Amino acid sequence: MVLMLTLSFPFTTLFQITSCSIYILIFLLNSFQFINLLYHVHTVFRQFSCKKLFSGSKQISL
Repeated sequence: MVLMLTLSFPFTTLFQITSCSIYILIFLLNSFQFINLLYHVHTVFRQFSCKKLFSGSKQISL
């Protein structure tokens, strides 16, 4: 009984550690995707605003 407990204890802790690390990895990947999405939206918005500014300055110069 004691031998079984001592054998199963490292396996359970290892399983907990691996599951926790996998969860952290998934969370990090999701956050990276979220940051990537935010950056993409920011670049698109910046390009759009720059185009609007350029078209506006052209209209003003004309």
